[in-house]
Amino acid sequence: MKNKTIIQAILSSLLVCLFCLPTSSQAKAQKVDEELSLALKNVSGNVYCLEGPGGNVGILKTDEGLLVVDSLIHQVEDAFLKQLTALSTTPLKIKYLINTHYHGDHTDGDEAIGKIAETIIMHSNCKTSLIKRLKEKVAEN
Repeated sequence: MKNKTIIQAILSSLLVCLFCLPTSSQAKAQKVDEELSLALKNVSGNVYCLEGPGGNVGILKTDEGLLVVDSLIHQVEDAFLKQLTALSTTPLKIKYLINTHYHGDHTDGDEAIGKIAETIIMHSNCKTSLIKRLKEKVAEN
């Protein structure tokens, strides 16, 4: 029964992301040097959409903690954590972080959010790509 609830929560959050996706014209118009602001919107009940630079985050608030879909870019980590804290119980509890794919606008916040999240869920290809990107970053330094 618990697995069924988790699967329903994951599917609900993924659906939220589909409704929160920016149009292609919005994505093209966004530039890195724009003001990095976040807007939290209640979609319905305990389902939220956090609109931010590069994309949006789906959030499901549960009694067990937050289910968060994607982690945005690292430049907004502090603001992102503040928004999540406002939704969560004190202290901040993230039950699941789901990475939809490896692009930085979806995963760069993983370092900060991943320290709090109990479980990070992603496809194996996403994990492989993130590890490759990390190795390249380390090799550059």
